[in-house]
Amino acid sequence: MSGLPPLATVHRNSEAHDAFASAIKQTSDQMKVVIKNGAAPQDKVISWIISVCPYFIVKSFGPFNQAVLDTRGHRPNPSGDVQVTKAIEKAMEQDRSEIKEPIHLICTAAYMKSIVSIGE
Repeated sequence: MSGLPPLATVHRNSEAHDAFASAIKQTSDQMKVVIKNGAAPQDKVISWIISVCPYFIVKSFGPFNQAVLDTRGHRPNPSGDVQVTKAIEKAMEQDRSEIKEPIHLICTAAYMKSIVSIGE
């Protein structure tokens, strides 16, 4: 791990931000499925570890209202409503580099602290 770039460098890297933004959208969609299947409550905030190895962030999702549960952010459906598809694509363009959570490196003291603090 000593040969990896410092976290400050990774945090400024647009490719890393794009990878995290894509993973966040995928995770959000997965959380919606978990809630729809009754495995988690829709009225609670759920923290999730999102990894772009060897880096990760802890992202909180929810609470989800029904309108949010009815949409998917990761993959617009080309056979669906054209306006909704365009809105999702535009949103994906606008927020691709807006990762506000701190980026952590696995197997460090900060890693352990962030893991232990999930759900607090």
